[in-house]
Amino acid sequence: MTAIGSSFPLYKCLLDKASEIELTYDEKCQLLLQINRLNQPEQEYIFAVIYIHSKRTGEVFEELPYNAVRSAQNNNDLIFSLNEFPPVLQRMLYNFATMEIDQ
Repeated sequence: MTAIGSSFPLYKCLLDKASEIELTYDEKCQLLLQINRLNQPEQEYIFAVIYIHSKRTGEVFEELPYNAVRSAQNNNDLIFSLNEFPPVLQRMLYNFATMEIDQ
């Protein structure tokens, strides 16, 4: 049996580079701006990291991870509050959203 996330190298890479220091207000603003600039597949990676982290850490949620809510405009879209994420997950997402990707 494989550990959750072990078959998703991006998750492991982000986890290895993340610290337990919560993002500053400015970093949170930058993260939100960067996420809005990501294309659909990149945004799906963001959700995959959130989902895997919630499963790996054994967090239990009523319906959606980290108290996400469904968008009123599109039921398939989820809305998260960064403040609900543990600091290490905030850092993982920040590192992903702000890294330079060679195309």
